[in-house]
Amino acid sequence: MKRVVIIDVFGKLKLAKWRLMGDKIDVMYLTQLPDPEQIVSEAPGLILMHLNGSPKITFLFSQIREIAPYIPVITVVKNEDEQLIKYVFSKGAKAVLSLPLDLPKLSYICTKELAAFYERRHGQESEKEVSPPAEKGTLANLKGRYGPSSGELVFNQLDIGVVYIGLNGKIITANKAFKKMMDLENTEIEGYTLAELATIKASPFWNTLRDMAEDCLQKESGIKNMEISLRSAQGGTIYGKVAVKSVPAENGLQAGVLATIIPCDFLKASDADMARSEKLAVAGQLAAGAVHEIKNPLTSVRGFIQLLQQELSGNPKAEYIDIIIAEIDRVNNIVNEFLKLAKPAVPKRSSCSITALFEEIRVLMESEAFLKNVIIEENFCHLPSVNIDKEQIKQVLINIIQNSFDAMPQGGRLTIHAEPLKTEKKIKIQFNDTGCGMDKETQGRIFEPFFTTKEQGTGLGLAVSQQIIESHGGQIEIDSEPGVGTTTVIFLPY
Repeated sequence: MKRVVIIDVFGKLKLAKWRLMGDKIDVMYLTQLPDPEQIVSEAPGLILMHLNGSPKITFLFSQIREIAPYIPVITVVKNEDEQLIKYVFSKGAKAVLSLPLDLPKLSYICTKELAAFYERRHGQESEKEVSPPAEKGTLANLKGRYGPSSGELVFNQLDIGVVYIGLNGKIITANKAFKKMMDLENTEIEGYTLAELATIKASPFWNTLRDMAEDCLQKESGIKNMEISLRSAQGGTIYGKVAVKSVPAENGLQAGVLATIIPCDFLKASDADMARSEKLAVAGQLAAGAVHEIKNPLTSVRGFIQLLQQELSGNPKAEYIDIIIAEIDRVNNIVNEFLKLAKPAVPKRSSCSITALFEEIRVLMESEAFLKNVIIEENFCHLPSVNIDKEQIKQVLINIIQNSFDAMPQGGRLTIHAEPLKTEKKIKIQFNDTGCGMDKETQGRIFEPFFTTKEQGTGLGLAVSQQIIESHGGQIEIDSEPGVGTTTVIFLPY
């Protein structure tokens, strides 16, 4: 049976899993970083990966391509990450898709690549029965006929150091990041052995790398997950960790050794991302069990407070009751938002007009806009109907408009523009306000649960909004500049 391995650490490819399973394809769905050799051992006909710029996932992709270049890989990356797109294409990715996924397109590409892979494999097995074993040949022959080309290994756009060492111990190629780490930026190191480089630029690293490379060449199967800390030639500065791996040629012979160096700041950032994801997962589990236990006492307390309010009618202290009820309602609102984040409702979709939806929202928001001296301008092109959960999307749109109001306490202008995209079957809804704006650090955290810049904010509005939009197969993006304003864009498929 045809098999696809999906590597989805950040949970963005769940719909892809169900679509491919619906196509009668055997799917192995992985949400943790696996060992690359474990993936290859599963004999997949295709690998689908979500790359979000995380160094660990990018490194896993690189390892898979080096271990099994014959297995087609499809990657999912952000459209604006041109550097990463160039990298995956340089490594031989069959296709690069963006979020939200075009599922029919994904289905077509996977079916096509799987058919080609199994047809190619069947042809190779037939050829093995009649072909004599390949001769070992010289290093030049191995490089030209079987080994990976230099162009595939020179990743000058990467911050990860890469060096490719031939069977005779000489460096075939190295990227700019590697040379910079070794303080050899203006030196042509290709053709030198590691021992010779040690005479040019003294560093304890050369001997360590030489020993690892020689051991790797002798064992041929390579050294799995062997990493060490490095220091610069000047001493003191830790650059990162190095892993050495045997590079197999297509005929089964060894082509050389590949060493990759990941800077420590990459590792720390990736570890921080994983730790944050784990914290959110724990928070979700706690919320699911605790929220209802909190809501029930709140309802009882509010009821008894209202009874006391009747008893204290006319008493000067009765105004305290209004404050207590308002605070209880605020806590209840936080709990409800938390519950939506922890256990999001399944969208109840139906055909809906975005223009008509904004007419309903306008009635709700016009009075507040007037009180806050905010001018709302709308510019809607002819829009096709969308298949959405009307109430959920309304919640998202109101939340974005409310955020714009809050960013313009002295008044301002909010422009709302909606149009269908010409290149994709998506509707683009754009909000531009003239508010206070946000710095880059704040922008980087606005979708984090409980992060807020408002005194009375819960920090859950945008996190829930993002979850709703993504559950509809769309995406939400925010760009802002302090003192200028904020632009929020929503893409919804139709």
